[in-house]
Amino acid sequence: GLNRLRTIWRRSFLYSLDREPPSEATLLIILDDPAYARVHRLARRFLSPLFSFVPGAASDYSAAVRPSFTIYEVWCFLALQRILASSLDGAAWTHKGLGKLTKLAGSGSGAAYTGTTLEGVLRIEFNPSFTGYLVRKRQDRWSLSGERRPDIVVSWLPRNGVGTWLFLDAKYRVGHANLADAFSSVHIYRDSLRYESRGGESVSGYLLAPDCSEKTAVWFSKEYREQFRSGIW
Repeated sequence: GLNRLRTIWRRSFLYSLDREPPSEATLLIILDDPAYARVHRLARRFLSPLFSFVPGAASDYSAAVRPSFTIYEVWCFLALQRILASSLDGAAWTHKGLGKLTKLAGSGSGAAYTGTTLEGVLRIEFNPSFTGYLVRKRQDRWSLSGERRPDIVVSWLPRNGVGTWLFLDAKYRVGHANLADAFSSVHIYRDSLRYESRGGESVSGYLLAPDCSEKTAVWFSKEYREQFRSGIW
């Protein structure tokens, strides 16, 4: 079956298209297709983000099937909280909306961790929405153009003084060309996003990637990140 699909692909116009992860709009189009809807209805248990495997129950298996890049985004969000929790001694941590991360059709927006210290409040938000300029009204977070959703926003609100914030964009990709292309989101977010109660413009923005190569090492370097307030972790 795979060989047949590969042959069809190579003989069609699809072969000339660049490979990239499907956009949210693309996924919505696919979900509306009647054939896909039927497959989804029949195989819903395998598309559930909840994994449940009972040994011996051969007729009742279920598994999680999600795009790798969405799993990586969630992993980065959870890993970042663990790292910051171990770095901020004495911080009291709370969370909300973590159940949103398990919804297959959702964006996970609303999931957040809050760390409270004597000096102020640190907040880590997953896929928060920055409202489009024309409909922003009195929104605290907004974009100079249309609505945008960075993967992770880390904000700091001191007990005295002005707040600050930065964004992180998780990219499940490696290699010079792929990461160079991924930087476009950093440029867009730095230019367009505003968070009024946290100082307005972001103080920095970074990519998160699973691996560093010799050719991309400079983007991962401490010197690059400090000089340009950008780069890759």
